[in-house]
Amino acid sequence: MTDDRLIRDREAHEILGLAYPTLATWRHQRRPDQPPYVKVGRAIRYRLSQLDKWIEARTVHSSESERF
Repeated sequence: MTDDRLIRDREAHEILGLAYPTLATWRHQRRPDQPPYVKVGRAIRYRLSQLDKWIEARTVHSSESERF
């Protein structure tokens, strides 16, 4: 079951481990690789389920064939 709760900007920063102004900067720059967000009036919210998907899409899985 997905968690579609909307969370505030500061909560999203904590979950992602980013400095507070980072997501606001990315939105201002209109970066295509930023997490999807919802505008509720002037407020910015993030869906927990979409943050999970965004994190998973950026997770690097090492393969056994890789050598360092």
